[in-house]
Amino acid sequence: MGIHKVTKPHHMSHDASAFRERLWKALRLFDTFASGSLGRPICTYETRNTKAEKGYSSAIDMAAIIEAVLREVYGPSKVSRNFITNMTQEHRSWATRMTSGLKTDGLECAEQAQGCDSVPTLASSNMRQSYYWSIMLLTRPVLLDRAATQAMRGQVTDNHFRDQQGASPPSHPDTALVYASVDSAVCIVRLLQSVLTREDLPKRLPFPVHSAFTAALTLGVATFADLDHVFPLRSNLEIAGQLLRRFEKHDSIARYYCQVVQQLRSACDEYIEQRNNRIIEKQSHLVGELFGRLQEKVPLPRHKRGRMEGGWADDSVTAQELQTPLASLSNISLTEDSALGGDPTRVGGSLPDPSLDLFQDSSLIDMSHIEDTSDVGSIVFSSLRWFQ
Repeated sequence: MGIHKVTKPHHMSHDASAFRERLWKALRLFDTFASGSLGRPICTYETRNTKAEKGYSSAIDMAAIIEAVLREVYGPSKVSRNFITNMTQEHRSWATRMTSGLKTDGLECAEQAQGCDSVPTLASSNMRQSYYWSIMLLTRPVLLDRAATQAMRGQVTDNHFRDQQGASPPSHPDTALVYASVDSAVCIVRLLQSVLTREDLPKRLPFPVHSAFTAALTLGVATFADLDHVFPLRSNLEIAGQLLRRFEKHDSIARYYCQVVQQLRSACDEYIEQRNNRIIEKQSHLVGELFGRLQEKVPLPRHKRGRMEGGWADDSVTAQELQTPLASLSNISLTEDSALGGDPTRVGGSLPDPSLDLFQDSSLIDMSHIEDTSDVGSIVFSSLRWFQ
């Protein structure tokens, strides 16, 4: 159709040319959003120079940045340090030129017209979310690698003093990229919190819903990387769940995302509790070596005491202990037909998917039986694969 071309035919009016340009921007942004959220290849391509000063568009430039990240970071080839450096430079340039670019797109920020305390419009908010989303896409592999390393090591020997004192983690060459990923997630939650307090919002907002869910996943992975001492992860994860609950009544995707985030919060709370218990146990040994330890009989937890008294004769208890996470999600429809009113597809009878272990209720994984910290790390590491 040629709507992506800058040059226009001689017989085309100015209004028709402007409409063609807006249509191309909408198609381009929707294509990159669908590619990043659904994991399908990008169908559109840009032939013009998106960095040119004349007619610079923030929307077109951001679409080009996201396309480059999806192609290089999630492609078959390994990501080079040179590419990451170039992408950071492009993000800095985009942030510097955002104001003029939004004016060209007709999305002038409401803060400039009404003051710094005003709530940004949905259009400008979506562009800001795209900026933070592209940063999370670029740095996600680094964050996953940090979380996997932390989980496998257990972080008991190296970080027990840091956990007690709340100090910063040790220096790492990729710490800046890891922090950028988590900081972008926190910024998205704060941005959505200021926008979604309005009462005149539509019933469905696919892009903000996806942004809230992506930010929640990043905050959850950051928890397993023990970054809750640096960023307010738990509070922002709770806010992300509240934002999703805002749309779950009319949006089946938001409802599913909300359930996933709730189970992610339970998994994060379980991980933090187990980590803190290991720290307390380590410190208790140090105190005992210094002052001695009284011989006291420690009462067993209630669930362990019940097992010792009643044994394992009750088959129903055994079946309940071995319940898979798919059984708890059997009523959740994962197909498009459910959103259109069709019969939901039940997944309770299918093979268990270990990638869903991260979202199961804390009662389904009895972490108290795991004495070795390496076992805890292996469980957390295996549950991170869904995010890739």
